[in-house]
This record gives sequence, C-alpha cells and structure tokens, in this order.
Amino acid sequence: MVGVLIALTGLVPPLGRLTTRIPTALAQAMLAGVLLSLCLAPFKALGTAPLLVAPVVLC
Repeated sequence: MVGVLIALTGLVPPLGRLTTRIPTALAQAMLAGVLLSLCLAPFKALGTAPLLVAPVVLC
C-alpha cells in the first residue's frame, strides 16, 4: 500500500506539491519517531531472548 502511495505521489503532480509543503522539521520529526522505535526494539528484546538478540546488538 505504501509503495502505491509513493508511486501516486510521483505520478500525480498535485500530490507531489502537497508533500513538498510539509515543513522539513516536521518530516524529520516523523521519521525520527519511526526510526526510534525500530532502533530500540533489539534492546527491548534483549531481556527476553538474549541469545538471539545479542548478535544483532553487537553488529
């Protein structure tokens, strides 16, 4: 679904213009919110499955 929306943004010029109107700081904050949970997930799982998660954390 996300891929279709990204393709539509590129194919439909008004959608592309709308996305450029999003303030840079807001877009960066939204990206940070998504990446923070992804980056913290291995550390949260370290307590429940240390043998499986430790190599991920070490890498």
